Amino acid sequence: MRYIVARADNELHGDILEGIGANKVIFPERDTALKTGPILTMRGVTDFIPLGDGSGIIKVKAPPYFIGKTLSDIGFGSNDKKGAIVLMIQRGKEGIANPTPEEVISHIDNLIIAGNNIEIEKLLEQSGKSK
Repeated sequence: MRYIVARADNELHGDILEGIGANKVIFPERDTALKTGPILTMRGVTDFIPLGDGSGIIKVKAPPYFIGKTLSDIGFGSNDKKGAIVLMIQRGKEGIANPTPEEVISHIDNLIIAGNNIEIEKLLEQSGKSK
């Protein structure tokens, strides 16, 4: 049995493609817009994965304000309720998965952060003002 993947321009087009037998319908323009918007609007974000319901995973170069501080100092402590967590720190070629709140941020770090988009954006904006 064949597995058919089709490209649609909009929801109606997608419904029609599914109706005539497409197993999977992709929406490249919509998906690109969902991914690109936060990259363009959030300070320092280099990659974004939308998770739906106003949340996502971002990759961001460590803002200057973060450098030399621990994750806890910045507001990513284990008991923090900001609506965002650091999943990983990319330090050069090394990856630090599930970093502890005591991990100190370096100037070469990229942070992989998951959470509520609004809370992530507030945190990044605050870091830009707190230099």
